[in-house]
Amino acid sequence: MATQIAMGPWFVRDESMPYAPGCSFEIIKRKAQTGKLTAQSIIRGPSTHQFWMHADQVPGIAHLIGICHQCSCKVNPKERLCPECHAPFDSLEHRNELGLQYPNAESAHQARIQLEQLKNADHSDAVTTPSVQPQPTPTPSPVAAKPQPLPVTPASEAQPTVDSAISSLGPVASSVPLPDSTQLIPDSQQVHPQESDEPTRSIKTADLNKQAQHLSATVIVMIVCIVVLLALIVMLYLGSRKPGGVTGKEPIPRELGTTGALREETLPTVSEDAPAKPVDMPDPVGPMRLHQVINDARTLEQQGHSSEALAKLREYEQSLEDGKLEPDLKNEIQRLEKIIARKNAASFFGSSE
Repeated sequence: MATQIAMGPWFVRDESMPYAPGCSFEIIKRKAQTGKLTAQSIIRGPSTHQFWMHADQVPGIAHLIGICHQCSCKVNPKERLCPECHAPFDSLEHRNELGLQYPNAESAHQARIQLEQLKNADHSDAVTTPSVQPQPTPTPSPVAAKPQPLPVTPASEAQPTVDSAISSLGPVASSVPLPDSTQLIPDSQQVHPQESDEPTRSIKTADLNKQAQHLSATVIVMIVCIVVLLALIVMLYLGSRKPGGVTGKEPIPRELGTTGALREETLPTVSEDAPAKPVDMPDPVGPMRLHQVINDARTLEQQGHSSEALAKLREYEQSLEDGKLEPDLKNEIQRLEKIIARKNAASFFGSSE
């Protein structure tokens, strides 16, 4: 706190010194007089409530650079009032206070001394205060406990037996001290007016809140289960209406056992009078012969006879009955044609040189 008080409450934003500490009002005044503080400088302090503002709008600072903070007209820094709007320039009472609890070091020191004095006073009171001992309740004497004789009434004369019995037991009963009414009732059952039933009420309220929370949680779980169950029922109902079930796909014929026999309803029905359809079987000799021809052509190509290899493939192409070229044969012919054309071009340019 002492460091903050010593720094000062005024801050100037400067990109060259972004971490510059605060300064006092005298330093701000000196910067304004030397021209380091301009109208577009951004500052904050007690008069701005520590919000950033331009210097020409800060009360107590704007007149130092020759501008009124209220009407923005040019003024003399030595004047105390604005000649146009009559705004006061020296209205800052605590212009060097940062807004802390103690504005200067002296007030902070005095507060610390007062705190120590209060601590010492509390400690001395706790040591000198004697403990109060509870005084025992005096036991009533037999003389004080002796009952006074009651006046004779017609009702008492009507009960001679009871009176005679009481009179015969009078000396014995008078020698026994009567117990206090508070001693007959245990302390746990005595009613003290100072005690209140607020703890009992709070406990009952807490129990009711817990019961309500458990009940609400149970209701929420039941509602969620019912919603999920209804959703499953709706999905199963909608899936049963589709031809493909829940997935929406066509049913796949299942096999019966391990024999591989299909269900009878999935087998196609063919009439006995329908003629049998011819089945086109592929010629197993054709692919084998094509591969043999391609291998022979590649062997000739490796030996340097590309033209002979191409002629062999052309011969096989002409021998085909339907005139349909296989993809492998077509690709091989095109590849050999490119190789032969490249060789011819190379030989042509070589002979021209």
